[in-house]
Amino acid sequence: MVPDSVTTESLLSVWGADSANVWTVGSAGTVLHWDGTSWGRQEFPDSASTLYAAWGTSTSDVWAAGSDSPCGCGGNGVLFHYDGVEWTAATGTPDFSGQPIYAGWSSGPSDVWLLRPDGIYHYDGTWSGPEIVGSGAPLWSITGTSATNVFAVGSLGTIARNTGSGWVPMSAAEFDDVYGLWGSSASNVWAVGGNTIRHRTGGAWDWEITPDFVYLEAVWGSSASDVWAVGDAGAIVHYDGASWSVADSSLTAHLLSVWGSSSTDVWAAGDGGTVAHWDGATWTPQTIGSGIWHGLWGSSSSDMFLVGDAGEIQHWNGTAFSPMNSGSTEALLAVWGSGPTDVYAVGQDGSVLHYDGNGSGDWTTLVTPAEPGTPIYGIWGSGPNDIYLLANFGLDLVHWDGTNWRKAVSFSVNADIFMYAIWGSGQYDIYTGGDLSTILHGRR
Repeated sequence: MVPDSVTTESLLSVWGADSANVWTVGSAGTVLHWDGTSWGRQEFPDSASTLYAAWGTSTSDVWAAGSDSPCGCGGNGVLFHYDGVEWTAATGTPDFSGQPIYAGWSSGPSDVWLLRPDGIYHYDGTWSGPEIVGSGAPLWSITGTSATNVFAVGSLGTIARNTGSGWVPMSAAEFDDVYGLWGSSASNVWAVGGNTIRHRTGGAWDWEITPDFVYLEAVWGSSASDVWAVGDAGAIVHYDGASWSVADSSLTAHLLSVWGSSSTDVWAAGDGGTVAHWDGATWTPQTIGSGIWHGLWGSSSSDMFLVGDAGEIQHWNGTAFSPMNSGSTEALLAVWGSGPTDVYAVGQDGSVLHYDGNGSGDWTTLVTPAEPGTPIYGIWGSGPNDIYLLANFGLDLVHWDGTNWRKAVSFSVNADIFMYAIWGSGQYDIYTGGDLSTILHGRR
């Protein structure tokens, strides 16, 4: 049987204006037209091009785009237009050399969008671009309903939308859990987890893919222009106020926590007893014990606490680490304090330990509403009389007001949303983060 399409070339895209006007395009400059009865091949000015995309707005405004490579392997971008009579190469376009055009969409003759790996191009009477969206991941498909409602999708789960005021990544496409939160102020907050970094400024969250697609677990900074995040396989990345980059740490252990007292005194810790220190120039690793260090926090460069497996706690006095007496054999997951004589550690078994600065290094176990046997994933406070625990697998928020512990909030009222990270800018401004990119913001 002879195919209706009257060609054996690969056909890669199709678009129709109505039931009697449909175009499909493909390899070897193939352009076919359906007139409601049969397919016919249209004359095309470039028989060597590979056409990846066809779209239009009417029978006299049809576009085709792709590569000048006949094998479809790289090449330069090419763009053609059909005016109802003939196909011609588009003129006055930007330099499309080095990369093909993979997709396009229009709302009208003077509103044309093109996607190439290097970004989005736009024609509104004048060409502009490329515009990079979000992390800069390549975009592969684009469509819209009007000039003020356009969507593009691409690699790494990227979805972006343009409502007439520029392209904005849509974080709903991201489902990485949030494991770390930190901010320099109430209006500048960072959240990390998996391969995603989220940033809140001006009341809205933006997101980007991590540098080199590294996996992140924790974040801390000394200022808005000095932020560190750590994670899997020794990943350490740094934000300098403009962009994130991978730091040269030479570490390989999975890192679970980061904290510092200044821009030249930053610590990271994780698997295999790994503890690393940044002095403003170099990350220097060392090994303290052999277990997993889950959390660290300090009040100064000479007062820092490490908590980890089997109830282990180590104290840094500015010169050396020394073990402390936790009284627990369960894994400790996080540590926080309001000062050197008021420090808390929370455990896998729901325990809450307190250190009052005593010289013997002994911690005491407190009684709280946290359910025994269930993990407390995080702790944060604004002061000694305002402390929060992410208790019961992070499903409940337990609060200390200086007199009593009480269950303040349940995140499982409507669904089981497990929370793993907590941070606040003050007593009346608190963030929690957890499952499926969930970030909750609480004000009291």
